[in-house]
Amino acid sequence: MLNALAAVLRLDRHERDHLLQFAGHTPAAEAEEREPLSAAAGAVPLLLQPNPAYIIGGNYDVLSHNQTAHELFPRLITEVDRPAGFARWVFLEPLARDILVDWEPEARGLLGRLRTLAARHSGAPRYTRLIEDLNEGSPEVQDWWP
Repeated sequence: MLNALAAVLRLDRHERDHLLQFAGHTPAAEAEEREPLSAAAGAVPLLLQPNPAYIIGGNYDVLSHNQTAHELFPRLITEVDRPAGFARWVFLEPLARDILVDWEPEARGLLGRLRTLAARHSGAPRYTRLIEDLNEGSPEVQDWWP
């Protein structure tokens, strides 16, 4: 019924998701593996070359990046065994501790923001999977998440 109401009101995807969340339901779009990104938005990091630039999604998935970002954040984009994601990189990539200035305060802040997002999207598979991966691979996440 809520989807029908959203259609009658001509709500866009974000407005529909907000309506569903307001009513206590998880939006169906959250089951998607990756957030959609328009070609125009995806091209923005390329326009900012030679400066490092990337676009991240709601759960810190890397949706677009340029070559300089690829060089500045080794293994952020080229992950084979897990989805490319900034949160995964910060906590699971040993090089991140050397590359990020003040790694611990940055990591704690990132985890706090992720915790807020995960609470807003409670039960969404992409957040659940990310949090499980981080807890499995990072002693800091195991200590700081609770």
